[in-house]
Amino acid sequence: MLRGEHATGFGAGSPLIGFAALIAMLIAVVVASWFTWRFVEMPALAWFRRLSKRI
Repeated sequence: MLRGEHATGFGAGSPLIGFAALIAMLIAVVVASWFTWRFVEMPALAWFRRLSKRI
């Protein structure tokens, strides 16, 4: 269990696995941020625009 290799499954001797995990995490963050922008930010923006037109 030195340096957490057994706990995480990513050993120091396999940089390609670590690089693949890094790329997968970057893709996951971009996809999650897009979903948040599309389904949270855009409806709220449209709602505030409609609200401001009534004022």
